[in-house]
Amino acid sequence: MKARFHLCLCFAALLVSCDKSRDADGPASASESQRTTRPTREKIPTTRQGLRDSLNTALEIEDPEARNLALADVARNSLKIAPEFSAEAVKQLAADSAGKLAVLHDCAVALMEQSPEAALAWAATLGSPEDIAAAKGEIAMVLVATDPERAVKLVWPTDTADSEAKAAAAKVLQRWTIGAPANAAAWIATMPAGESRSAGIATVASQWVGANPQAALSWMAALENPAERKVATQACAEILVKQPAPLRSLMAPTDPEARSAFEQQVDQIIREREKENPPADEDEPAAE
Repeated sequence: MKARFHLCLCFAALLVSCDKSRDADGPASASESQRTTRPTREKIPTTRQGLRDSLNTALEIEDPEARNLALADVARNSLKIAPEFSAEAVKQLAADSAGKLAVLHDCAVALMEQSPEAALAWAATLGSPEDIAAAKGEIAMVLVATDPERAVKLVWPTDTADSEAKAAAAKVLQRWTIGAPANAAAWIATMPAGESRSAGIATVASQWVGANPQAALSWMAALENPAERKVATQACAEILVKQPAPLRSLMAPTDPEARSAFEQQVDQIIREREKENPPADEDEPAAE
């Protein structure tokens, strides 16, 4: 009986001790919980004044990274209510900001849901020729799915355009060629002869030959301008040289003249690559 009584006392003491421990730990645990709770994200303004305030606040941020992030948010959030604030935010983004192109892409996609005209009107307000060109490039990449000819015309470069403009046009033309290579090739033929047209022919050739070699090579052989046919031949050869020789031979054009030019171009590419990366001498001991 006494043993049972002492056991009950010990158990009661243990419960009291646990309660005190919980009481002592309670405030600290609550404090810890408060410290680890993530702050509530600010609501996106839904008025012009609210968006203007957000823009002004972002411009006052001193830390460059934080400032760019805040401006990017303003650019995206202002599109529907105040597109001019969105354009102003893009203008204020650092030129070398890693996220600037992503902002232009997101804005272009969002405005293209309204219409190409809305997207192009917004792009025209960006001020900087570089930003306007970049925005048009993003708009064209969306537009090419529904109106490829208009998309390519939007970014078609002059012969004296810089490398970025030419790269943007090549991207859009590649996308068109993936979906309708014959149409893309036919459109290129309507462009004035020159560097831009030759570059377009090379783009179509390299993209088309990877998907349908025989169709691409037939088109290549039918090109009337010898200089352009050479450009297409080189572009096709650059792709097909990666194939084994027997398969490459089966893919070669059936027209004797075109086949000879193609094989010569392939041989030249192979020689150039061997010259750049000569095979290791078998008698030379391997480096330890």
